Amino acid sequence: MIRTALLASAAALALFAAPAMAQDAGHSCAPADPAALDAWQGVWLPEGLDTDISGRFLSRGSKFVGFDAPWNEAGWERVRANLALFGTGEYRVIGFGFPAMLDTAGELSFYVGHNQTVILNVYRDVQVIHTDGREHVPADEAFPSTWGSSVGCWEGDTLTIDTRYMQFDPTFSPGHAPLSDQARFDWTLRVVEPGKIAMRMSITDPVYLDAPWVVENTMLRYDSAESLLLDGSNNDRTVFEDGSHTIAAGDRTGLPDMPEPVPMEAAELASLAGHYVDEASGAAFTFEARDGRLWVTMPMLAERSTTTPLFPQSASRAVGLIGHVFDFDATGGGEVARVQITRPDGTQLTAERAAP
Repeated sequence: MIRTALLASAAALALFAAPAMAQDAGHSCAPADPAALDAWQGVWLPEGLDTDISGRFLSRGSKFVGFDAPWNEAGWERVRANLALFGTGEYRVIGFGFPAMLDTAGELSFYVGHNQTVILNVYRDVQVIHTDGREHVPADEAFPSTWGSSVGCWEGDTLTIDTRYMQFDPTFSPGHAPLSDQARFDWTLRVVEPGKIAMRMSITDPVYLDAPWVVENTMLRYDSAESLLLDGSNNDRTVFEDGSHTIAAGDRTGLPDMPEPVPMEAAELASLAGHYVDEASGAAFTFEARDGRLWVTMPMLAERSTTTPLFPQSASRAVGLIGHVFDFDATGGGEVARVQITRPDGTQLTAERAAP
């Protein structure tokens, strides 16, 4: 609670801070006619992220989980370590952080003003986009937060945004792409038709990405007079120690260490590739050897399948991002005929190699 209050106070002070050097002398980044942007009013939800009463997504998961991001080797290790932490339950979800807040089942509202545009969601994630012509402060003067720092510029009905200094916190936003604090987000927002906002974001990260990661989605307006409900979140880490109240110690930025994958030759990876089916359940698993890595496409939630990389532990064993263990079994002739899959909960199934 104290940490959240401090961040909120810092954000509030930033709203009144003197703008830095203008991006382009004589050019205004403010909306030419704020009244013309009334189409941004209302409550918005990313398309495809509506849920049923269980709270589970009906059609897809968040695009900012990052399974399709161009991670480098260190990035995949970090993704795997983050998901391992997520699986332990050693976290308190008090929000989503940036950029995940833009593609979750939490409703959004946009507040367009002359000097800033504010995006607020139901979990009190906030994105303050300064449109007064300021530039970013130098990196060594930045105040890191899970939302980063954003400057933007209006060109007609399009808002172009540059976000930097985002600090990924695995206990704040578990299960989302664990980018480094050197990541940069260049993105645009535009009303493309009544009741629909399109977002396009290009993410670069010199630490964990091999190439820019482009994410696109649309947000749909819901005709509701209700405002966002800002109910409290249970993030109280206050303890009574040595006669006074203080904040309980805790590592909010560390990720667990994970075992190193074993390097494999291209021929070894190719021998494991193929289509495997468990006859009892009908579950299908497709293994591919590409980019010097073994990938698996397997059923995850409802009718969706997800493709993720595997981490070889030997020539016949690999582990997945969320804890699945895959043990490949070869016939007498040396050809891999089946794979035994152990789920994170310990249950097992055996999938036989089948025609693709």
